[in-house]
Amino acid sequence: MTTGDWALLGLAGVSLVLALVIWVLYIIGFWKVFKKADQPGWKSIIPLYNIYIEYKISWSGLAFLAMIVVAVVQACLKPSGTDVATGIQAAEIAILGLVGAIIHIIQCYKMSKAFGKGMGYCLGLIFLNPIFVMILGYGSATYQGPQA
Repeated sequence: MTTGDWALLGLAGVSLVLALVIWVLYIIGFWKVFKKADQPGWKSIIPLYNIYIEYKISWSGLAFLAMIVVAVVQACLKPSGTDVATGIQAAEIAILGLVGAIIHIIQCYKMSKAFGKGMGYCLGLIFLNPIFVMILGYGSATYQGPQA
């Protein structure tokens, strides 16, 4: 191995450790967000269930169900293997992706409102979710419940 290979390997290792640290802080932040919303913290570490609880504390469990239905239908429409999507199929997949994105944006808005935050915080949850979840968890924001 050359010096460049070792440098690249070292950079990959440092990146992996940094990503792991950020991931752990993100999970702890979500744990704290759940605790602030009077939910057991352990619910934040169970895949899919944590997203259901997140929707429940910020908006509605039915919104999560709608998101799951959109994702499943979108997955069923995607061609498998070497098949190519027809124009109509591609349009349906794109529309469902847009619907899913809209539901997610509304959920981020509802989450920011549930903790007494505004539109700027909503944008932070959309574009820099791990950072803003950690700020919610570690910060002084208090849970106010789902807002209309």
